[in-house]
Amino acid sequence: MIKEDQILSLIDNFQPYDNAQTNQIIVEYAKLKNNSDNFKKDKTVYVLVGPSGSGKSTFIANMYRANIFGNAENSFVPFVNRHYANTPMTLKEEIEFKTKLLEEGTSFMIESANFDENYSHFIKMMKLRYDYSICLLYLTKWHPRENISMVLKRKFQGGHGSKDVELNEEELERMYKVDSQNLVAILPYCDSCFVLNNTTRHHSTQTEKPIVLLHKRLDGTIVYDKEYRNVNFLYNRILKSKRPVSQSPEQLRMTFTPAEDGSLVVGLPKSRVYRQSPIMEKVDRIIDAIQSVSIAEEQKKYKEAELCSMVNVKNIDELSKK
Repeated sequence: MIKEDQILSLIDNFQPYDNAQTNQIIVEYAKLKNNSDNFKKDKTVYVLVGPSGSGKSTFIANMYRANIFGNAENSFVPFVNRHYANTPMTLKEEIEFKTKLLEEGTSFMIESANFDENYSHFIKMMKLRYDYSICLLYLTKWHPRENISMVLKRKFQGGHGSKDVELNEEELERMYKVDSQNLVAILPYCDSCFVLNNTTRHHSTQTEKPIVLLHKRLDGTIVYDKEYRNVNFLYNRILKSKRPVSQSPEQLRMTFTPAEDGSLVVGLPKSRVYRQSPIMEKVDRIIDAIQSVSIAEEQKKYKEAELCSMVNVKNIDELSKK
């Protein structure tokens, strides 16, 4: 069962842990045990996606510290990542372990910096083939420069990652573009979804709490933040397909001020709400299109095709014996 209310409460009480605190919490609460006997089995998967430096590890630490995933000794939802396994795991072994959990109906959490077609296909398979409940959390920033700032800060604190791809603004823009296109396509398959602006510090409020740009609720309705700067960002960076890789007017007027801890404070124009905003009308049309997709019908077709495939394999086996 997706704990939507607890996730919303977590966002309201979000803790900006540093790298050492984040690693300590993940190791303490989420360290993967290869024995799945004590794992929760209610066919739920939590998927965290966002480019490097978007704050996925800190969000995972907050989720475990908030006790969203139960007790490690009883009915536990594990974070499946080979880097946190009790015993070393290869990528192949991690994939095999995920498949084992899916076949057992075990709940788990995964994360990725790359929301490409292969990852989208994996999410679709979990829904269509295994009938899992899917909660997607997509983390973004106002600008790729923030991702770069966070990667450098994390590396300075002894954390992971400083690959060239993570420090290249153009490559991060490309990743954001691929992510957004696949996010829109995968939203119908998600029972719950949170698109979060996880900016390190918001200049107007001096808060480090993530902004919920869009929320797909468990009842299927989709709501979004109607503050002008937020809905403009949601449309231009997340929902608008095949957009040019360029800065929006809002981004061009941003200021990036170094803070004492080395991170960037993002300054934005004063927020406004437009009741008849053309951007809001475009967002509403996209949401209507997403909500019109019938996953139940697609799931039925998938299972029928899978059954036909199994029958064909059986016939081939029988013919080969003659």
